[in-house]
Amino acid sequence: MLCKKWVRWLALRAFVPRPWALAEEDVSVLLDAAGAPAATPMLQQGKTYTPDAAYRKITRPVWIIGGNRDMICPPADLQEFAADHSFVQSVHLIDGVGHLPMFEATEQYHETLRRYLT
Repeated sequence: MLCKKWVRWLALRAFVPRPWALAEEDVSVLLDAAGAPAATPMLQQGKTYTPDAAYRKITRPVWIIGGNRDMICPPADLQEFAADHSFVQSVHLIDGVGHLPMFEATEQYHETLRRYLT
């Protein structure tokens, strides 16, 4: 089923603009995670969780890596978040990818991490 383009599109379209381009093993990992026992409680906790206290504890610089086609955390939201939080050092957007740049553009994602960490 995962090999069919339309099934991947239905299951993952909110996360990536081209789900059919993902490796089959990556699709399996993503779908397994969505059905994990902790997934539902984690989503329910998100309704009441307020991260402000956690943000105040951040003492290291943060570099946000996102996709310029992300529909879950759009680039404008990432930029606004960065402007509102002094711990965000910069926002790096990878062209043509959505919410999962580590799967969609693995090499670009790793290169971005290497630049940040060196």
